[in-house]
Amino acid sequence: EYRDATGTLALAELPVHPGWIGQRSSKLGFDSGARIGFIHRFGEAIMPTKETVIQEGDIVHAIFKLSEQESVMNIFSSAPEH
Repeated sequence: EYRDATGTLALAELPVHPGWIGQRSSKLGFDSGARIGFIHRFGEAIMPTKETVIQEGDIVHAIFKLSEQESVMNIFSSAPEH
């Protein structure tokens, strides 16, 4: 969706593994090293707090270092470790 002028950071919609449903978005961010910028939920954008839980149908937009893109995408597309 967006890359900063230096090519260091990106903002992108990332698919989330169904195993993240019911988990806090802050855990997804911490585990992946990305920042959850916003979530589209029921047609509206929300800014997540540390209490926000990923729900079915959420579209997650994350900010991450391009150098870490592969790692971030792997975490988002895998079930969380408990």
